[in-house]
Parts: sequence; structure tokens; C-alpha cells
Amino acid sequence: MTDGRPRATRPLTLFQGERGFAIYIPVADAGSLGYLNAVFDAQRLIESCFSKKLDETSYRVSDSGSLLYESPSFAARASRTSTAHLQVLDRTWQLDVRLREPNGAPSHWWVHLLSVMFAAGVAAAVHFALRRAEEREREERERRRLAERLQDANKLEAVGQLAGGVAHDFNNLLTVVASNVALLQEAALDAPARGAVDEIEAAAGRGAELTTQLLEFSRKKVVQARAVDVDAALTRAAGMFRRVLRESIQLELELEANQQKHVLIDPGQLDRALLNLALNAGDAMPDGGKLTLRSYLRGGRIWLEIADTGHGMSEAILSRAFEPFFTTKPTGKGTGLGLSTVYGVVSQAGGEVAVESKAGRGTTFRIWLPATAHIPEETSPAPPSSRTDTGGQKHVLLVEDDPGVRRGAARALRRAGYSVVEASNGVEALEKWSEEVDALVTDAVMPELGGKALIETLRKKQPRLAVVLMSGHAPEVLGDVLGRLDVVYLPKPYGPSDLVDALRTALLTQLPGDATRSA
Repeated sequence: MTDGRPRATRPLTLFQGERGFAIYIPVADAGSLGYLNAVFDAQRLIESCFSKKLDETSYRVSDSGSLLYESPSFAARASRTSTAHLQVLDRTWQLDVRLREPNGAPSHWWVHLLSVMFAAGVAAAVHFALRRAEEREREERERRRLAERLQDANKLEAVGQLAGGVAHDFNNLLTVVASNVALLQEAALDAPARGAVDEIEAAAGRGAELTTQLLEFSRKKVVQARAVDVDAALTRAAGMFRRVLRESIQLELELEANQQKHVLIDPGQLDRALLNLALNAGDAMPDGGKLTLRSYLRGGRIWLEIADTGHGMSEAILSRAFEPFFTTKPTGKGTGLGLSTVYGVVSQAGGEVAVESKAGRGTTFRIWLPATAHIPEETSPAPPSSRTDTGGQKHVLLVEDDPGVRRGAARALRRAGYSVVEASNGVEALEKWSEEVDALVTDAVMPELGGKALIETLRKKQPRLAVVLMSGHAPEVLGDVLGRLDVVYLPKPYGPSDLVDALRTALLTQLPGDATRSA
């Protein structure tokens, strides 16, 4: 069956003893050769091909001498036999016809008519069976595709949850490192020691970038989704790509004119996703090539294409392209989170991303996002605040369950002139609370009593309490705390100056006389 043509088998004995035959038709799917097949009961098929009015006729059908079907009265009738041949796919069947009268013989035209009717009936049955087999095969392929996508989604969700937890713990460690590095940088160090401190700071910065990617990958929804003009985003991205890609790479921008292409997405995440794809394309074209950015609107969906003429991907690599932590780059050169982050960003925005690639023939990423009727808002920078610190030493309640992070934060605040009371969890913080406290600096996730519950409790005592909420988790984990409770959010890892700036911002929201304390 290497010629790709459908075939029929010789007559077969079926499961319950009936005679029949099978047909096979080759089909190609994703480069692999398979077969659709259908099995026919000869008696049911052949009897359905002849009208009941032909009760004066008996017939027998055979294939190369092997009986396929014979009328019950065929052997008993002594009339002469007339024969015709018909083609069924690659097989030639013989049709023998006898009349009821023993001395009669079917005329040539009558036998020819029967063979034509029979051939038409068999052809219709075969066509119908093949159509049903094709439909079942398509349904099975779709079922497998959906099952694979569900499995991939579950795997990505599980890895995302793990990544979020790891990033939280890692952010605590990086916060301790950043705090102590800042302290060392203030000391009088010789050149070798200062160089070592600078290397530690750079490594901590790379670690912070990695945890940022981990947190983006673990997110379940878009943090700051708003209407974004896709063409404007691509134009802005193209300008950035020209600065980061080597000069031997030609950049083309193809935007479908006269189309309003707006989507709801976090613009920062969209920029990061596009940058990840562009950097991957640049790595795939070490000797130069062409990178093409396209956008177009089709059926309520906005499509973005990022195509390169690089070395492409093999089937094995392509099947793992979006797998978290999978990378083909040398050790230390890639995290394996670039494409999985792209997948997460697009999924959060309600879209999908697919990739086409062949080794030596380049790669094309296709992203579709649901179009929105919202119009992007024009944003302008907020005027600088005219408020200043209200003066006097401020009393701060610092709540953090990680001892290293707590020590570093307390040291930074005291060096900035604040009076600090430390607590390791929310319960201890309530015990140490006093009306002299001007601000609360608390971790979000802690044992016994978390940051959210602590803030709600203390705000009942002091409604205008200044609050800085620290967290190594993604903002989504905090729910509506950031907006509803009016707090300043400080993501980990942070440096001492970041903490002091966040606290000053929180205190500046308290105008003189705003702080109303209650017992």
C-alpha cells in the first residue's frame, strides 16, 4: 500500500461466521502514514443493492474463486448462468446471475444492468463507510489533542504553583543578600573586596530577574490589564529590537492598515513576551537573517506573528518548546522560562500561542488575542508630590517571619532614623501594638496571622494607619488587599533604600491630622 491508493481485501470470514471484506485507505497525519478501515458484511451489503422486485433472480458474488455471497436459491436453480465482472477498488468481483425458470437465461443487458446497480450500491456503501471512518478519525484526533492540551495545562499549572512557592522563598533570601550588600557598600573596602561585593550585588540582581520570571509564569490572571493598541506595541517593540539585535539581522514590520487592533492585556507583560520571542529569534540567527513582525485582524481575533529565518527547531525540540525550564542554550545562558512565560502571558489574556518550525527553515510564532472595543487611554506622568515627611521620629511596627529579612529591614529603618518595634508574626504584632505606632511594615504571608488580617485588625484601631505590605509572592496571591486596604506594595527582593522609600510614600498619604487613633 505504498502507492497511497485505497485497497480492498479478499473475502473474509467475519467474527460471527458471516462472509465479508474490508477496505483500507492510507491517510497522512503530521508526517506519519496511517490507515482508515471499514469492514462490510457481504450479505447485508449485497442484498441492499438489489430491489426486492428482483425475486426472479438469484446471484452469486465471488472474488478470484473465493465466495463472497450466494443467494439461498442460487444452487437450486437449474437455469443457465450469465456472468459479469465489476471493479471494487483494486479487486475484480464476478457476478453470476440465474433466473427462476430452468430453461431461461438472463439477457446480456439485464445482467449488465444488475452489475451496474450492484457496483453503484457498493460504491455508495464504501463511500459512506469511508466518510464515517474519516469522521471518527477526526473526532479521535481532536479528542487526543484536547487531552494533550489538558495534560499540558495541568502540568503547567502544577509547575506554576511550584515556581511561585520557590520564588517566594528565594525572594526572601535575595532580600537578605541585598540588605547586607548595601551595608557592605557603605564600609571602607579595598579594591578586591569591593569588587567581590559588586559581583554579589550583580548575582543578586540576576536572581531577582529570575524570580520575576518565575512569578510571571505562576500568575493566574493579568495584573494590570488595560486596552493596548497592538500596532503601537509592535512599533515600540521594533524600535527596542533594533537596539538589542545584531546589525546583520534585518527587521521588517508588517501592520495591516486601517484596522483598529486593541486587546486587553498588561502592556508590560506583552512587551516582555515580545522581547523573549525576539531574543530567541536573534539567537537562532547568529550569522544574520530576517525577523518579521506582523499583525492582522480576523473574525474578532487579533493575530501577531513573529517569524525568523534562523536555524529552526527539530520535531523533538518543538514538542518541548513551551515546557518550563527546558532550554537548548548552554548552562548559565538560559533559564528555560522564556517561552513558558510567553505562554503564560498569552493565556492570561485569553489567547493562544502556537509555533511552526522546521530545522533549517526558520520559526514562526503565531499569537491570537481576543479583540476589545475599549480604546487605550492616554497616560501622562503624575505631577511630583509636594508632600514631605511630617517631621519627628516615626514609630514603625515591623512584622516579618523570616529572621534574616526582619533583621535587615529593621537595620535599614533604624539607619534612616525610624524607631522600630519588631514582631515575627501577626499575633505577636498585636501584642506589641501601641497607639504610638505611626506605620506598619508587614509581610503578606505569615503563620498564625497573616498580613491581610493584621492590617484589617489594626485599621479598626487606627483607620489612617500607614501600611507597607511586603511580599515575595505575585500580587494575585494577595487578592484585593492592595486596592481595598490602601497600602503601599513592596515586592521582594528589595534593597534598604527601596524599603525606606516605600515607607516614606506610605507616611506621605497621612496629612497632618489625618491619623485618628481609637482604643
